[in-house]
Amino acid sequence: MNVSRITPGSSAATGAASPEAAESDPRVRALRAPAPTTSAGRGDRFEMSEAARAHQAEVAEHHAEVESARAALRAEGDLTPERVARLQQRVEEGFYDRPEVVATVAERAAADLRASEG
Repeated sequence: MNVSRITPGSSAATGAASPEAAESDPRVRALRAPAPTTSAGRGDRFEMSEAARAHQAEVAEHHAEVESARAALRAEGDLTPERVARLQQRVEEGFYDRPEVVATVAERAAADLRASEG
């Protein structure tokens, strides 16, 4: 097997019979043309699809919500074993199933959503 390097203008690169014929080949001219540059003087470009931009926005929003929740937990103080036991007891007793508690939780959740949207 014989492998040779193919360079722009060679007859192997274009299948042309001579260097003169290669010069008229648009593929060779494209290889010799300077690379397009951006305003920053670089030839590289990056484009994101609309789907990728939407996903990035969702991830950023989720990250903000997580950070907000972390801040709220820090503001509440430590979750001690005693506090966990008390919460567990209230759940078992059905405290959080009462209509007035459900309504309060729903109102606070709605207010939180309104605050995060605005």
